[in-house]
Amino acid sequence: MRTFCFPAIAMLFLVPSLLADGTLATSDIVQTLEPTNPPLVKALRSEFDLDKDAVGSVIGRAVNPQLAGTRIGPYTIRGRLKSQPGLELLITLKTEIIFFDRHHRKTKKVASSDSVQETLVSIEFEAAKP
Repeated sequence: MRTFCFPAIAMLFLVPSLLADGTLATSDIVQTLEPTNPPLVKALRSEFDLDKDAVGSVIGRAVNPQLAGTRIGPYTIRGRLKSQPGLELLITLKTEIIFFDRHHRKTKKVASSDSVQETLVSIEFEAAKP
């Protein structure tokens, strides 16, 4: 058992990760996701003041060189209700992510995917910590 534990633990640190966090412009996210769910984006724009930067996941080069750097959800943005400016929230845009192969067929194999599509499906809110 001891001979197995060390290599197994070492492998956790050596395997490249699928995703890493990265920042991007909130306006880019909202513009990209708006056609996928106009009512949710309209509510987001009309009811909230959003910070200019958001955090999302990034597909790593080690996982898929062709999609390396592609940002995908969920996205988290700090924002405030326009009706209660003192209340700061963390707003998470949840997306459905679909990967496609080179023949534009859906696939679950991220490593061999040729493209990705995402759709805004929900928005979650929580109180931001100071």
